[in-house]
Amino acid sequence: MAPTVAAYSSAQINGLSAEGTALLSFETNKVSEVIYGALKDVFVKHSATKFGLRIIHKPSASAPTDQKDAAPEPGLKDGDRIIRAGNVALVADISTLSQETLDQIVPVAWGFKADGSIFPVELAISADPEKDKLTSADLAFIADVQAIVSGKPYSSILGVSLAAYQAVGVKNTIGVVSVTLPFEFVDLFGGDTRHETAWGFVDGELQVQGLVVSSRGAQSYGDIYNSPGGQIYVNNYYPSY
Repeated sequence: MAPTVAAYSSAQINGLSAEGTALLSFETNKVSEVIYGALKDVFVKHSATKFGLRIIHKPSASAPTDQKDAAPEPGLKDGDRIIRAGNVALVADISTLSQETLDQIVPVAWGFKADGSIFPVELAISADPEKDKLTSADLAFIADVQAIVSGKPYSSILGVSLAAYQAVGVKNTIGVVSVTLPFEFVDLFGGDTRHETAWGFVDGELQVQGLVVSSRGAQSYGDIYNSPGGQIYVNNYYPSY
């Protein structure tokens, strides 16, 4: 059965895992084996070059801390949207946008809800909003992906996205803005671990399209997450104002 598409909800996105937690879940649950196995087979079945896979997570709204008694991040407000333009994604208040611009904004990435529906995670300004709407064939593909991830411990960290809007390269976050640079720049970021974060279906194969660099046990600027699986420090930077 094709999934229904839920309305955009900032609260839904605020309920996602933080990026480091999502990466730890990816490692702990050996999701790479699923991506290059059962999920790859779904892409082959549907010849789904229109779509990619990606790890989804809530955006960082403020500088993180590893103090246990620290106040939680405020998260997205009701009017906030994660909007992508090429290799840049930022959190924007849609009340500041013109109606003409709002009419061109379309969902380009979705996560999976426990009730079987999907929900928009990221949006973009489209030159052809009608063309970028999900078709019945698109929903059939997404249903097959959902059948594999549904009920799994990692179901909340995987999403699907339109390949045309999926940035390719290594992602770096500066405050509430994320910038994806070409893979050739990956060595500019300090860290001892490279994590796959996005994949696209090219020439009959699922290929890596996104990376994040991290360090373990780092005590520096960035997102620090403690868990039974260890400690991950994701390359996020928060400028002082």
